[in-house]
Amino acid sequence: MGITSLKVEEQREDLLAALEDPLLRADFDELARDFLTALNAVLPRPEALKYEAFAGLLGEVQYLARRRYLDGRDDFSPRRYGAKIRQLMARHLKVTNIEQRVPPIDLTASDFMERVNANSDARTRVSYMSSSVKVRIAAEIGSDRARYTRFSRRLDEILQQMQDDFEKAAADLTRLVGDMNTNDAEDTGAGSGLDPLTERPVHGLLVQELEEGAPTPPGADLTAAARALTVEIAGHVRSPDIVHLTDTRDRVRKQLRVSLERHVSLDWEDTGPLAGLLVELAVERRDDFLRYGERNGR
Repeated sequence: MGITSLKVEEQREDLLAALEDPLLRADFDELARDFLTALNAVLPRPEALKYEAFAGLLGEVQYLARRRYLDGRDDFSPRRYGAKIRQLMARHLKVTNIEQRVPPIDLTASDFMERVNANSDARTRVSYMSSSVKVRIAAEIGSDRARYTRFSRRLDEILQQMQDDFEKAAADLTRLVGDMNTNDAEDTGAGSGLDPLTERPVHGLLVQELEEGAPTPPGADLTAAARALTVEIAGHVRSPDIVHLTDTRDRVRKQLRVSLERHVSLDWEDTGPLAGLLVELAVERRDDFLRYGERNGR
């Protein structure tokens, strides 16, 4: 590929951009593993020493690619290659100070944006932020589907509209990371005193459904509806059957459809998808709804 130095940021980013292809990344991992395993077997023979620097570069690329794309593979660890390669890799990563330049995975880490912004190449900042945002959405969407569905859509829009304007994409992603780390505009239950683990996700689903599907009925009080539905769900989840039995979930879904008619004034034909999402939320956050019921004497 014409890459002559990983110290040159543009060349390093060109290489990492190529490794965005998961098939190519898998091939690279396999070839690197074979090479490093073989090198560990022959070190410290003199004829093997000339490959030490190259082995360090392979380890650096693996470390960067795994952190960049967060594709479910294990974090890079030189332990799989043997003691000699382990020492070589540890020395190389320390000398390059690479571990201090790479942002943490967690968006809420105190130094996340500081480390992101330390990279002058906008492609780098976009890659680190988008990967961590995807991980956060995947981890949290079950607990607050409405909110994290909106975040997911914003991420998709940013990446689809990015084209070659990485600076704009980096700025848009910085705002998205900020919104995900606060309870301001993106949190539809903010300021209403809703319980964040139960009432707020229910409220978010109501808002999402009424924004995208059925029109909001005149005079509908979604905050009061969210509280009433949460109380009802807290009663339904007392039986573990809601987790294990399809028939139980179907029965609860039908009862919630009736409640949506009563509390939100939705037409019956508009209640089905929303009731299904509420049942999914009840199953995923059963422990939270149980605690809510205990606090409220349900």
